[in-house]
Amino acid sequence: MNNISKLIFLRSMRSMFFMMAVAVPLFQSKGLSFGDIFILQAVFGATVAILEMPSGYLADLFGRKATLTLGTLFDGLGLTYLYFAEGFWDLVIFEILLGCAMSMISGIDLAILYDSITSKEKPEQKKKEALSQLRFMMQITSALGSIIGGYLASISFQTMLGAQLIIGWIPFLVAFTLKEPNIERMSKKSHAKNFKEIYNELFRKDKLLKLTVINWVVWSHATYFAFWMMQKYWEQLEIAILYFGIITAIYHLSAATFTKLAIYFESKLGIENCFYLIAFAPVVGYLSMYFFDDAWAVVFALCFSFSRGLTQIVFIDAINSRIPDKMRASVNSLNSFILRIAFICVGPLVGLFFDHWGLGKVSLGLAIAFSTLAFVLIPQITKSINDQAIKKA
Repeated sequence: MNNISKLIFLRSMRSMFFMMAVAVPLFQSKGLSFGDIFILQAVFGATVAILEMPSGYLADLFGRKATLTLGTLFDGLGLTYLYFAEGFWDLVIFEILLGCAMSMISGIDLAILYDSITSKEKPEQKKKEALSQLRFMMQITSALGSIIGGYLASISFQTMLGAQLIIGWIPFLVAFTLKEPNIERMSKKSHAKNFKEIYNELFRKDKLLKLTVINWVVWSHATYFAFWMMQKYWEQLEIAILYFGIITAIYHLSAATFTKLAIYFESKLGIENCFYLIAFAPVVGYLSMYFFDDAWAVVFALCFSFSRGLTQIVFIDAINSRIPDKMRASVNSLNSFILRIAFICVGPLVGLFFDHWGLGKVSLGLAIAFSTLAFVLIPQITKSINDQAIKKA
């Protein structure tokens, strides 16, 4: 197996997260409110935010394999601790361990993926195809994990967590077999110069790159909030926990399909239309959760999968294709840092509003907020793309 195949396998195993299909009822069984769950996610986000930039920078200086391997170690430790966790503060420790893992894996995995593609024939196309395959397999194994997780949770949560513990150590073993990509590295002598170069690359040199990052952060949140809200919605519909896994699997499989179709949509519909589809698909999903109190909202929730599938390819490839190899891990980590800070600021508020106002009002509020953002952000990034095209002509 080459580096790309190993990395896809590693990330696929890591995506087989049994507990995610039943995360809300699992946390509630340990005495947490819905607001507490969003606070936990903010703790996770804060941990990632604090460690994201240092881990990405160290990966660019000393190598990506070591940092990724350390991240998978924290993954295994976190899932082992979760098996024994009880109550809010134990879960805080779990989220911190998982946040340490995420900070050392997210972004660095993409750096290894892109840097391992050395073909001189259509390299950008091959990188986009590799990214599409990675995201596709991650969604497929997420779907499989959801079905297994829902079934195991119907037996008992501890049965599910025990199986998760075993699966959680596989990425750690695979990480040892990766090969360090042979690329130019950033200087170890002038850190101030390196930081300035990274800052200029992301925020000053390329306006389109900056707008792409902003849009990626916004539309990632549009589907991320929905993930947690939908499980609460299924509870209100009195759907048995066994079917949580099956429904979640359907969403993951549909996201996997849209991930594979993202390149086709972009080529046939044009990038501007893709942007609007990414933005307004979640709006339709939130409106369905406001207007429907039956299975129709479960169907319309496929809109979130559609947006997520396209976002993972259109925006992430657009970002990575514009980053110099030597600083790719650092810039990806900085992007993830921005994503986590945004959730820390907004996520707990969404959870608080949910506890006080309920699903319907929060869904309507999010639909209005994201539709407003679409009319503000999409014209700006479209104009920037057109301006660059004119300069190159």
